[in-house]
Amino acid sequence: MVYTATAMGLSVELTPGTLSEQWPKLKNCTDETVQLTGSADVTDLVLLKEMSRNVKTLDMSGLKIVSYTYSDIDNIGRSEYAADEIPAYMLMGSSITKIIFPQELKIIGEGAFADSELTEIEIPATVSKIEAGAFSRCRALQKAVLTSEAQIGKGVFKDCVSLTSVEFKYSITSIPESMFEGCSKYSAVIPSSVTVIGAKAYRGTAAEDLNLISVENIGKFAFADMTSLSSVTLSQTQYITMDMGVFFNDPQLLQLPTFSGDIPALMAANSQKAGDLMINQPMIGEAAYADSPNVTTLTLGANVNSIGANAFRNLTSLTLVDVVRKIDVTPQVDATSFSGLENEEGRYNIKLNVTKGTEGTWSSHPVWGLFEVGNFDTGIQETLPGEVKINARRAGDSVIITSSEEIENIEIFGLNGTTLYQSRNAGKGLTAEGLDTTNPLVVRIVSGGVVKVLKLR
Repeated sequence: MVYTATAMGLSVELTPGTLSEQWPKLKNCTDETVQLTGSADVTDLVLLKEMSRNVKTLDMSGLKIVSYTYSDIDNIGRSEYAADEIPAYMLMGSSITKIIFPQELKIIGEGAFADSELTEIEIPATVSKIEAGAFSRCRALQKAVLTSEAQIGKGVFKDCVSLTSVEFKYSITSIPESMFEGCSKYSAVIPSSVTVIGAKAYRGTAAEDLNLISVENIGKFAFADMTSLSSVTLSQTQYITMDMGVFFNDPQLLQLPTFSGDIPALMAANSQKAGDLMINQPMIGEAAYADSPNVTTLTLGANVNSIGANAFRNLTSLTLVDVVRKIDVTPQVDATSFSGLENEEGRYNIKLNVTKGTEGTWSSHPVWGLFEVGNFDTGIQETLPGEVKINARRAGDSVIITSSEEIENIEIFGLNGTTLYQSRNAGKGLTAEGLDTTNPLVVRIVSGGVVKVLKLR
């Protein structure tokens, strides 16, 4: 082993197993930069965790990592280490702010740089595996570049609270479990190549808008606890499989567009900022929209056939459920689907708008009959408190929309729940053209803090 002091810092030339011989020189190093060259094995690399905290840059570009086999298992239960592998927890909690990886690196071990002071990283193209939590809790990490199509473990960047930029230089198709969980500044721009998003993958991130057009499978709580999320774009034709709680506790979330697939348990519980909720999925899971106090109207489309327990629990502002498009078919509904809304007599002081002539069918139902069943010609029209004047009218195949305040969002739906038109930041008015001229439309407008939903015949 050779130590050399250079203008660039301390240079250490290694042969396998020799670092321990003169370890005090590196442990007491006053240089900010250390360069490792030659070759080393895991017995050398595990010592780096105790390297002087004066060291901020570790250059391993000239180092070859060779394989090693312990005579017995080590402290994390392993005996064999491959060539070109950075071992688990190698620089966990270290003070380094910059790492230059070995040129032939293949594996980055579990938690290898967790809790360190890294600010930027670029993963070499040679890397084929990044194990769980490799860079988790790196609170100063701002930027990461992934250049290879590596197998990525769960929680690789979990709780990196300063992370704002992740660049994928390949077509990543799957975001692993908890990959960005707790990255509170990360805007969660999802590559268009992604089809699978793991459990809690973006939980607690900072995105305001999500484009999930290409996504086919979303894991548990993947987009939960996102305090800024207000808009989601989903495919209306491609079947999407969602696990529970995908949009749980997203307090700014506006109306989710119709998508092909069932609504899982807790999907948007404790969420839903908008005043109107429109659903047209076949099955609504347990507590799917529970504890969303800002929902004032609930519109169920013709595809809805099953509503789970506590699905709409504690929707305390709910005044109207519109099932006109269900005709005379009553969806299966659990006795607790609307729990927390009962009056002293066990009934609901909520209007149930049904197709004219079917009132008897709904009134005789053991659950739906607890509502104020009727056919209300006024249609859906719910406006939150305020002085904002919002108007919408039909003109042939167009809808003309005006407001006395800036319009934040416009959505137009068909009676089957399909989104026909959507626009954001529309000034104080616009004309939506090329719409259906024969069937009623539902228009939802957000302007000046007011949400207004109109059914235009």
